[in-house]
Amino acid sequence: MKGYTRSYMVEDAVYLARNLRQEDIREVSILGVDPLFAMVAGGLCSGVTYTGVGPSGKPALAVGVRVTANPDVGMVWMLGTPEIEDNFGDGMFTQLFKPVLSKVHPCTIEEVKHSIQKERRIIDTLEPVMARHKLVFDKGVISHDLKSTEKYATDIRHYKTLVYQMTRICYDRGALKFDDRLDALAIAVAYWTEKMAQDEDQGLKREKDRLFDMEIEAHLNALTGGKTGGEKWFHLV
Repeated sequence: MKGYTRSYMVEDAVYLARNLRQEDIREVSILGVDPLFAMVAGGLCSGVTYTGVGPSGKPALAVGVRVTANPDVGMVWMLGTPEIEDNFGDGMFTQLFKPVLSKVHPCTIEEVKHSIQKERRIIDTLEPVMARHKLVFDKGVISHDLKSTEKYATDIRHYKTLVYQMTRICYDRGALKFDDRLDALAIAVAYWTEKMAQDEDQGLKREKDRLFDMEIEAHLNALTGGKTGGEKWFHLV
């Protein structure tokens, strides 16, 4: 049996709340709510919510897009059972999520896959960019980073800030208690580093083509005495 999506139901919320992954239980507890409240509130606060049913025939995850004050921006959330890690890889989750997102705003989805230790990936991505002073933050981002953690318990707020995570990470596995914001930044930097490298290669090619055209133009001028308009040089030879 293959996985599929269907409309989110109350019984899905109850089942998922009882069988959430430990990572998801920890995340909702940080917000000061229990799993059942998180599952029910997630469905009520979202513009659209779907249940992902796994090969077992039981709910494996709930995914939705929460409505925000900005009609062009939505907050994607997902909570699930351990089954999603075993059976929702290799593009299956992406295929299940596409109809959910298309209900809100049609767009493309690009998967990001990693196979190396997270701490090493983050550092190896950010360090070269930061060493060249290419990573710049608007001061408003830093202010929002701090203010956005006010919803968490006071004893973990500083752990959740991007600034704390960025200044405390090292190559040791599990070096950070939370690395969500830093990981998101590293993924974004890796994406744009690749895109900008492609743009740089295209720019170099365009410059080479321009210089080549200039060289050809100079050669034509030498053959025609500067008269390259109208008749072509090969008509005059």
